[in-house]
Amino acid sequence: MAAAVLWACASESASTEATTSTSAATTGAGGGTVDGAELSAPDYFAAKVFPEFSLTCGACHTSEENCVPKFMENEPSPTYELMRQHPGLIVPPDSSNLRLYGAHSGPNLTATQDETVRIWLSKEFPDDTGENSQRLALRALGDCMSETDYEDSAFNALAHQQTADAGPCGACHKTGEAGTWIGFNAADMYDKTKKLPYIQRLFRAKFDGSTFVGFGPSTRLFDKPEFAAQCGERHPQGLIDPQKRVATETYIQDALDAYASGNCQ
Repeated sequence: MAAAVLWACASESASTEATTSTSAATTGAGGGTVDGAELSAPDYFAAKVFPEFSLTCGACHTSEENCVPKFMENEPSPTYELMRQHPGLIVPPDSSNLRLYGAHSGPNLTATQDETVRIWLSKEFPDDTGENSQRLALRALGDCMSETDYEDSAFNALAHQQTADAGPCGACHKTGEAGTWIGFNAADMYDKTKKLPYIQRLFRAKFDGSTFVGFGPSTRLFDKPEFAAQCGERHPQGLIDPQKRVATETYIQDALDAYASGNCQ
């Protein structure tokens, strides 16, 4: 089911652009040690990361109910192995969706949690420099989102899309609620959807093993309302009007084409 890609666990939106990058010094969050002892990546995960994820993500992501991807168990070892099966999680720090996805139906990581995850993933990939990271690629992709294409596609019309029982999309997402910026102010919507975390609602990162290799279009904006009934009513039901869907798909594809060609602002 396409809706199985949806992330969930409830918070207002928060940009992850300000979170610590891979190049930051390994300080705070224990600095990679526990009680003065340097830990391996799996041991650091068990001692420092898993307890934080249990608090923030465990309520939703220990089950596949409501179309939520399951990447956690109730113990650290099986959680570690389960995360390895999900592309884009245990990968270099500035490519991991654990750090980049931001607020959604669940909360963003706190700054302390983000630093803890960064230290863990730096242990997993000690030779990574961050030069070919998803974070940097998302910034470049944002520069490929042309204002002319935005206006020509009429992507902003999505804000006026009516749901079955909760009014237009823009009524709930006009200031980035749940990590999705679909607002009535066209200029704001253009600017915000070019940046983290909102840009990830339009594009899906691709991985070859632990290596980030590029982007494809995301269908999240369509899946959320379409699969609401099957997914526990976590979102108002509705089907995107064909014209608005084409507008959204056109804008996304125009950006991907510009990114692939290097013809960006």
